[in-house]
Amino acid sequence: MTIARAWMLTGLAALAAAPQRAWAAAHLAAGDAAPEFTAPATLAGKAFTFSLRHAAARDGMVLLYFFPKAFTPD
Repeated sequence: MTIARAWMLTGLAALAAAPQRAWAAAHLAAGDAAPEFTAPATLAGKAFTFSLRHAAARDGMVLLYFFPKAFTPD
């Protein structure tokens, strides 16, 4: 697994764990910058705190993508 893919999966997990009302507050239009956030995460079995600011500073940009109802109960 590449580092970029691992970061993307970590971002997806963080977004999936966010409360529903946070989605309304974080509604973005095309071209808007994502709000800064941190979230607990794991990579290769090691726990760490994911920081959007640090990921963007290291990699230049971060892709956050949301899959509606991905792996969630009905």
